[in-house]
Amino acid sequence: MFEIRRLTPLPPLLTQLVQPPATLYIVGDSTALDLPLIAVVGTRKASSYGVRAATQFAGSLAKAGFGIVSGLAYGIDAAAHRAAVKAGGKTIAVLAGGLDSIYPAGNRALAESIVETGGCLLSEFPPNTPLQSFLFPRRNRIIAGLSLGTVVIEAGAKSGALITGRNAVEENRDVFVVPGAFDDSAFAGSHYLVQQGAKLVTHPRDVAEELLPGLLPFDPPRVSSELEKILRKAGGEGTFQEIISSSGWSIAEAWQKIEKARESGEIEEVSPQSFLWIKPTKVNELSGIPCQN
Repeated sequence: MFEIRRLTPLPPLLTQLVQPPATLYIVGDSTALDLPLIAVVGTRKASSYGVRAATQFAGSLAKAGFGIVSGLAYGIDAAAHRAAVKAGGKTIAVLAGGLDSIYPAGNRALAESIVETGGCLLSEFPPNTPLQSFLFPRRNRIIAGLSLGTVVIEAGAKSGALITGRNAVEENRDVFVVPGAFDDSAFAGSHYLVQQGAKLVTHPRDVAEELLPGLLPFDPPRVSSELEKILRKAGGEGTFQEIISSSGWSIAEAWQKIEKARESGEIEEVSPQSFLWIKPTKVNELSGIPCQN
């Protein structure tokens, strides 16, 4: 059973809202709120593209040191929370009802993992507050108000994420939008925000550098520049035996370097004969979203 308590004092950014909450209720570790926070939001009916984008942005930003804020809804919100947890970061879920009743119920296990990994659940509504539709826009202003900026992943013309983006604009916070296809109605709200001045982003680095330029580490060092040089010299592809011959490494040492490089996404096995190649990039040059193999 969650232990619910009042949060005092309010996070400083929330006190700057035109209509700050009178109080907040919290479950979990309040120190998560001390991180630089970024909201990652979007539609409940997320496309596979939207889920991939939410996972990339939330996971990368969490690794870079941001706390990820979202609304625990199905779709984009859930993908953002899960990615932050998986990345070893902290994430904050803001609910539209009392914290004694997790909504949606299907995300209760996710809520528990958020708390267990050092994040927290928040609500401005006391326990036993029944869930009602008009509470969601109020919840969305808290998501935007907690955050230095809001990343809108995928939002239709009537998406609640569009409300969150508008809240951020009204509070003079940065709004970032991941682009979709020009004729995809699932991104109509997203593209409207861009037309109104939101920043179009194609990589998590765009967000980090805009909010805290130069203050947070972002790109991890490459695992094996030697291995990369060997494979690039061979035209980008080579067998295990060729790697050993070119490097002078022992079999054990070579496999260790290969496995680390595979885990980091620097190389990929492309045939049963252990041919390996350096991927020129893990990110689509236009969208910034990982390409499917």
